[in-house]
Amino acid sequence: MVTKILDKDKREARLLTLILNWNIIIGLCNILSEYRYLGFLALVGQYSVVASAIFVTLSLVDLALYKNVKISTFTSLIWIPFVMASFLLEPQIEILLPRASIYYALNVLCVSVLLCKIDDFNYLIECIKKYVFLAVIYSIVQLISNSNSYSMFYSYAIAVPSMFCLTRIIRGEKKEKLYIIPFALFLFVNIKSGSRGTILCYVLLLILDLLCFSKNKKKIRYTIIICAIVGLTLAFWDQIITAMINIFPDSRNIRLLANGLALYDSGRADYYDRLISELLNNPLAIRGLYSDRLLITNYSDNLEILWGSYAHNIFLEMIFQLGVLGIILAGILLVGSYRLIKFMKRESEESLKTFVEITLAFSYGQLMVSSSYLIAPSFGALLGLLILFRQRKVGLSI
Repeated sequence: MVTKILDKDKREARLLTLILNWNIIIGLCNILSEYRYLGFLALVGQYSVVASAIFVTLSLVDLALYKNVKISTFTSLIWIPFVMASFLLEPQIEILLPRASIYYALNVLCVSVLLCKIDDFNYLIECIKKYVFLAVIYSIVQLISNSNSYSMFYSYAIAVPSMFCLTRIIRGEKKEKLYIIPFALFLFVNIKSGSRGTILCYVLLLILDLLCFSKNKKKIRYTIIICAIVGLTLAFWDQIITAMINIFPDSRNIRLLANGLALYDSGRADYYDRLISELLNNPLAIRGLYSDRLLITNYSDNLEILWGSYAHNIFLEMIFQLGVLGIILAGILLVGSYRLIKFMKRESEESLKTFVEITLAFSYGQLMVSSSYLIAPSFGALLGLLILFRQRKVGLSI
């Protein structure tokens, strides 16, 4: 099969990092396709998802032939009976199911199962490192292109490589401090034209590292550095904002900062109000997967409107859709994440700590404000990580 070209011991890491980073390839192709003679790249951008899907699916089937996949597959495939029951409750979700099934299979099922099979986290981090260069190219092209000045797609596409750079700046060896150069580029482009959600991911990663993973001396040093950076930024805030507006007058993020709207929710408050109001009427009711999209859109039959309209908060989404089951699942995620953090305090493997930091910060940062747990690879990574933690703790074979 196709994966015979890959080393059996390392293909899981290669496939996993491909899924976590393939939006870099798609975004780069889509931007370059706007230039003369490069229009054909738009097809690459569109069909790379399909090509990657075929490759990963075949690889996953081949993987299952060699390794026993128990708990991870069962946990991921539990979506099937859930979606069947949801269809009985709300037949109108039928319009979503073809696309939703593909996204769930690739971004949640494949990611969680592949992550559960990772044995060598040093090699996994090496695979992630290779995407930093590609993310740098994407960032430069995004910066100089004539594309739309706001791109949430860009922000989350480069999230994993950029957070890897941040971990190396914080805890890496002296030569790894040079990762501050690509990270500065990622941060600059993100402020100019990206999503504030990725900034939240960075903040969560810093908090995790400061509270959980750094040694006491480093905690004091980085606390001083962070306080100094924040203090200098606040002291020269007006000058910084004025300069950035002059350089990038069309930047959405900079305009929001200049107007004191850094925490502007981009219309999410209306989503939250409608869902919470319905929840208060019957908090334990099971409404079915994707039911939040139906309520928010007033039961629209337009696929694109439904696809982009969801709770934008993993816990609100789970509880609204699944009622009492959602409360239980949300509790399991929170307790599992807390226990994982406690476990990692005693873990000596640096590469595993790095991946745990990236996954926790990326998944909670994105899923709390931007994406849906039913379509995001960050949720697949969180799910796989919690199962892997359980495997290591009790010695299960997953």
